[in-house]
Amino acid sequence: MPAWREAGMGSRYALIVATDRYSDAGLRELAAPAHDAEALAAVLGDPAVGDFDVATLSNQSAQDVRMAVEDFFADRDRSDTLLLHFSGHGLKNAAGELFLAAADTRPGRLASTGIGSDFLSRQMADSRAERIVLLLDCCYGGAFPRGMVVRAAGEAQVLEAFAAQSDVAGGKGRAVVTASSAMEYSFEEGSLTDDASGSPSVFTGALVDALASGEADTDGDGWVGLHELFEYVSSAVRTVNPHQTPHMWTFGSQGELLIARSRVRRVRPTPLSDELAEALVSPLAATRFGVVDLLRQRLVGDDLGLAATALETLRQLVHDDSRRVAEAAAGAVDAAVPRTTPSAVHLIGDESGAGAAEVTVEGPPLALAGTVTSTDPRIRAVYAEPVIGIVVQSRAGEPVSGSVTVEGPCGSVGVPVELVAATTSPRAADPPRATPPVSPPPPPARALPPEAPRRPAAAEPARDRSESAMVRWAAGGLLALSGLVLLYVNRPGDPEQYKAFYDEAQSGWYVYRSPDDSWVLASVVCIVSAVLSALARNRPRHLALGALLGGSLYLFDDGFAFLALGFAYADGVAKWRTTLVVSASIAAAVLVLVRPRLSPPARPAWLPLGMLAAGAVLVMGNEVIALDDTSPLDVFGPLVYLSIAIVTLLAAAAMCSPDRRTREVLGVAAATMQVVALYGTFGWRTSDQLGPHMAVMLPGTLLILGAIAFGALRPAQQPVVAGT
Repeated sequence: MPAWREAGMGSRYALIVATDRYSDAGLRELAAPAHDAEALAAVLGDPAVGDFDVATLSNQSAQDVRMAVEDFFADRDRSDTLLLHFSGHGLKNAAGELFLAAADTRPGRLASTGIGSDFLSRQMADSRAERIVLLLDCCYGGAFPRGMVVRAAGEAQVLEAFAAQSDVAGGKGRAVVTASSAMEYSFEEGSLTDDASGSPSVFTGALVDALASGEADTDGDGWVGLHELFEYVSSAVRTVNPHQTPHMWTFGSQGELLIARSRVRRVRPTPLSDELAEALVSPLAATRFGVVDLLRQRLVGDDLGLAATALETLRQLVHDDSRRVAEAAAGAVDAAVPRTTPSAVHLIGDESGAGAAEVTVEGPPLALAGTVTSTDPRIRAVYAEPVIGIVVQSRAGEPVSGSVTVEGPCGSVGVPVELVAATTSPRAADPPRATPPVSPPPPPARALPPEAPRRPAAAEPARDRSESAMVRWAAGGLLALSGLVLLYVNRPGDPEQYKAFYDEAQSGWYVYRSPDDSWVLASVVCIVSAVLSALARNRPRHLALGALLGGSLYLFDDGFAFLALGFAYADGVAKWRTTLVVSASIAAAVLVLVRPRLSPPARPAWLPLGMLAAGAVLVMGNEVIALDDTSPLDVFGPLVYLSIAIVTLLAAAAMCSPDRRTREVLGVAAATMQVVALYGTFGWRTSDQLGPHMAVMLPGTLLILGAIAFGALRPAQQPVVAGT
């Protein structure tokens, strides 16, 4: 049963009056009203949306319309909700009074052949129903441009016509909504010629879209109120035609008039407090485990914003380095997945081939904030938390088989639905029934086993892939082999046998490969780090992967620069190409294994950031120091700064990551790359040239290492966590 009826809000009735054919030649035929009536009736009558009892009048005489309107407003209960929609021509007499045109209306005899606004006002005032909405999508005719009509009754006339509502409302909710104000032009989609197929007018089309999609539910409470509906429709109309402005007047309205239920539930996450966010990045697993318990409590609470943030945070903690924390988070997430009772519905059709049942959705409030869909149009599902009303209609005794799915922030659950005719039921042992009971659990409704297998599947993410022995050994072995390839292609050979690079065309700079050069060191770092990553777990493994990433990026940087500048000498071209490909593959593999997490960003302290910036500036200054009137910048150009750019980017990303594993891997990678670069400075500069370079390179490297130690390898300060 819809929530408005459970809340004592009575029945809901809608009358849609549409006129597009007129006997008077002075009134042009319209294309939209018939389509207006059809589309609006469908969405208002949908039990999952409007749940109105809808009646439609098309092209009726004025007398028939007046009688239908009077019957519509008469004999209603105080708790009823009434909605009256007019679509067609609107006319004004000499006094400016508004009349709605019926099929037999004569513009010269409006008092006797039209439906006057005063008549509508009296009927609304006399009705006992406390909630009434009048929607006027009407125009008054004339020779206007093709595709446009002029909307009804100016603002002043509408307000005066229905002003009596304010005198008799007495706390009743009365609302009048018009498509536009006086003398405004409003579009009607499609052609207005006699053979026009047409579609709903802009106003009614926006109305239908707002209700059918649920987009008008701006506050995300699951309901579309009249004010929300008006704001949505008004914005949509003005987007199509800026000169058309819908208007709304309310009389004696108290609270929001609920027009429809939204198919879309919007839950706005509430950001975590700074204290809780900081606890999430604590290096102590016990602290993070305590946060999991608090988040579990929030997840099952009534505050949907806090619950949504807790859910998202717990899903992130499923990948925590601590198995205890990860398993606790996975258990909390799994427990929030919605469940249904019964888990399946089996119906036997009655004489008309119909069957009905109710299914209860179980779970925390956030799990219930979902939407319901069905796989078969013959299966109609209406969701009023926490109950799904299911009605199945078979045609000619055909069996119906499908499912109803509840999908929300916490996950989805499907309910198989089956209906068979009584004479062909394969379940002869079932007790015969026309409609299955709602609450008592008949054996057929619970025939399927409980969905226990889903729990282990949901807990699967708790396994930390980077800590899996099989993954560690396989990945470590492959990475170690790749490191051996790097060492082989960068082997030094005999003294002065291989040139690592040679700027033969301009500066004449060259460097021979030697056993103690930085490329051999970087290759050895890759091999050792890969082996350690296969043997170690948790933090030692993360540090090893970071060193592997840093060593491979150092080789990638030099290989890219030498190849791009054409400095690779003789057979060195193939060696550097191999180095470039293998080192890039190693770096990519490490990133895949680590799965760096940079969101939501943490707010690093200013001191480490300042140290990082100062160190980067000093290292960059090293490249402008001349050797024999030529500086590295003169030889390598802007590419000389690629290495420090990568180091700075890695270090900054490590400082801003909310994930400890990401901070450790990226931080160690930046430190390793910079240390190897410092070592390289010793290797290819003569002793008398070393002093000036060390004067800036060594302090710069120490500042960068200090920034990484204080800003990346320690918990980030004041993290900014916004639930999403």
